[in-house]
Amino acid sequence: DSGRVDLDSRWTDSLPRIAGNNVIVTPRDSDELFCLDLQTGQERWKLGRSQFHSIAAIVDDKIILCGNRFVQAFRLDNGQPLWSQIIVDGIVCGLPATDGALLQLPTSEPAIVSLDVQSGRRLVTQRWPDSTSNQAELSSIKAPGNLLIIGDQLLSQNLDSIRAYSQG
Repeated sequence: DSGRVDLDSRWTDSLPRIAGNNVIVTPRDSDELFCLDLQTGQERWKLGRSQFHSIAAIVDDKIILCGNRFVQAFRLDNGQPLWSQIIVDGIVCGLPATDGALLQLPTSEPAIVSLDVQSGRRLVTQRWPDSTSNQAELSSIKAPGNLLIIGDQLLSQNLDSIRAYSQG
């Protein structure tokens, strides 16, 4: 299946991101991530794509990359690794979200895995359906999709639905 090969062999998002005096670029036709100086365009450092397919977040002095079953943080100033975490709760199946302290990862289990942004430590895995779901809800539960945090709400967007969850 050519669509599957494409997702496994390329960056899924090629939009440049500005972080401080850096521009982070993940060209769709490249197996590398580039960190460029915002003012001069000079390359500061680069990383091989390896098993990663997207930027999960850029928080403070770190960039967090995401693959199907692996998340890793790197120093923004030099690209050196800070922490890594294997995802054992299915495959990451949408865009992660962060509030600056937590990284929320949607997985195919279905579940949302929460990691501490500073250490990469797994804090909690919220599996779906939960114990309060009724039978009608159980039959319609889908894996979480792209995540977004607004205030104390975590939003999950799939092809046909948006669900909101309280983080408080």
